[in-house]
Amino acid sequence: MEEGIFTTAERKFLDQHVFLPRRISVNNDLATEKACEASVHKLLALSINLFTSESGIPELDKVKEGFERWRTYQTGQSNLGQMLGALQELNKPGDLMPMFLRQQNCLILCEVTGPGKIAISASQVSAQNKEATDTLLDPLRSFPGPVYETDISILCNVSTARQLVALDNNLLKDTLPTYFKKGQTIADTSDLPNTKYVDDWILPMLIANGKQISSTSIQAKIKDRILVEKESSQLPWRRNRMYISAKLVVRFLLVKKFGGSSGTLMYKLF
Repeated sequence: MEEGIFTTAERKFLDQHVFLPRRISVNNDLATEKACEASVHKLLALSINLFTSESGIPELDKVKEGFERWRTYQTGQSNLGQMLGALQELNKPGDLMPMFLRQQNCLILCEVTGPGKIAISASQVSAQNKEATDTLLDPLRSFPGPVYETDISILCNVSTARQLVALDNNLLKDTLPTYFKKGQTIADTSDLPNTKYVDDWILPMLIANGKQISSTSIQAKIKDRILVEKESSQLPWRRNRMYISAKLVVRFLLVKKFGGSSGTLMYKLF
């Protein structure tokens, strides 16, 4: 990794999120998720460029284009113009676009399947605290969720782009777990949101005139069972969810294109 590509803060962030020990101290000065997402995209860009140039496999060009599209619109705060521009680039079969809706804890994957048609799936990324701490094992995620094929015009328009940006940027407290304190129900802002507004709003709107289709599926450990030491309590500390999302997408696409054994081997090399 070249020294000048990453800042000191970004290198520290990557050390903690990519090469993370199983147990860390809360005294560490951890970078916030949004502050160093640029480093995730830089790392992905370097890895994908190296991987595609060394492999000589033309099918991987679509993967590279999809990640470049993702990096363009989702580094820092999402905005309508960049989101709409990225969506409108989806026009040829195989064109793809991952998006991680941060405030919904949800990874959406879109891939053009044919003229005027696109496949869409939505999946929760990280476990909420209770799921992460209720087991001694790392929670497994099946990815993607159910895949639906629908008209591309339903996705690639101003109205849909505006709603996706809103869900990416704005935390809705009714998506958080709650606890009782002094007779009041309080949203637990130390936990992660669920995918309620994607499941109950965005996805039904997008697939209203579509159909469910068969798809390759993978199972992956999210590594949320990493513990923070804090007095007598143990709470999950999260690996960066943008990084997790990217790894899920890369593994899924490689397995989909090259089969379970070959795709998994290529993913491990990646």
